Amino acid sequence: MKILSDDPSAQPGYLKVNKLTLQGKKNQQVTREYLNSRDAVAAVVYDTVKNKYIFTRQFRPGPKMKILELAAGMLDHAGENGVDTMKREILEELGYETDTINQIVNPYYSTPGKTNERMTIFFATVSRRVAQGGGLESENEEIEIIEMTKEEIKRTEFVDGKTLLALYVLKLK
Repeated sequence: MKILSDDPSAQPGYLKVNKLTLQGKKNQQVTREYLNSRDAVAAVVYDTVKNKYIFTRQFRPGPKMKILELAAGMLDHAGENGVDTMKREILEELGYETDTINQIVNPYYSTPGKTNERMTIFFATVSRRVAQGGGLESENEEIEIIEMTKEEIKRTEFVDGKTLLALYVLKLK
């Protein structure tokens, strides 16, 4: 993907900006803005047949570059819980059916100064690829699937917060 424009005055579309008005200690009004977001999930995915961890690489608008990260997604389908959402995202992004899935990080605020989004992180095992993966065409996703050994993970520089947190929790970094 390439950047066609970067307009700081653009009205929100995909993201919704809320304005919060607070009363300060001296009774003054203070205004803060934040992104109103649904909660999200991410997973460290381990292929038990190949003995490799599976990551995604995709363009992210904040840093304006491709980022190597965990498979992840938003809780944006009615009736889905975090586990269901994560299984769906693993299938959509990586093409794998999930064998096991366990929560490894409780919901936390990803960037509390900017958004109300909470992220939950899982560890999932897979063994059967049943689809191509790469994301949904309907969402214009262009996801590259990256497989890595534990040794390759240790030598790789990750810059994504949720990915670093999960790898440190699992002592992979």
